[in-house]
Amino acid sequence: TVGSERMPAFSMEVLKPEDGDPRTAARVRDEAAAYLTAARDLEAAEAEALERVRRFHNGLKALGDGAGADSAGAAGAGKKPPPGYKRSRRRGGGDAPP
Repeated sequence: TVGSERMPAFSMEVLKPEDGDPRTAARVRDEAAAYLTAARDLEAAEAEALERVRRFHNGLKALGDGAGADSAGAAGAGKKPPPGYKRSRRRGGGDAPP
């Protein structure tokens, strides 16, 4: 459409592009390397990130199984709240973090 007027349907054929200069193509590829990341580097970074996520989940599971109870204390008993933590009473009597 052009504005609010519908134009008639049409078809067209585009010309095949002319052959390019191999030197220009090589220069473009070389200059693009400065801001592109190779697929193998992306795959390696993704594998590393997945490994970090796996270790994090294993750590959470270990905490849930009680493996971290000695470092965290029994439900936080006897520990000071972190700096900036304020206790507030809300409806229902629960404590709320800042």
